[in-house]
Amino acid sequence: MGHLQDFIDDKLTPEQSTHLVLIANQAATASACDGFELDDGKFKAAFDKLAHVSEEYMSAEKKDYFEKHLMLVYGIAICGFLADTAADTGAFCAAAEEEHTDPDFQEVSVFK
Repeated sequence: MGHLQDFIDDKLTPEQSTHLVLIANQAATASACDGFELDDGKFKAAFDKLAHVSEEYMSAEKKDYFEKHLMLVYGIAICGFLADTAADTGAFCAAAEEEHTDPDFQEVSVFK
């Protein structure tokens, strides 16, 4: 995940970068671990928070580029988490279960 920041390329604020990683981690968790399912509404709302800070002033072409770049970065993040999962699925899912019970996590959860 260390190289992920290179791909973000100042396209997201630091808070948005963290948010993107949290969303990707949960998507990977839902894919790899039993008992986790994404909530479509929460997931969409979470992604809406990743809008470019200057989106209203961007041309359609620049907005399209930003959105494609965002999806690329999101895909890289999910792949990174899935690679971690493959190394030790049991440990990854156990950590996700523990995190899921943390009350602070509920603020950023996109799970049902």
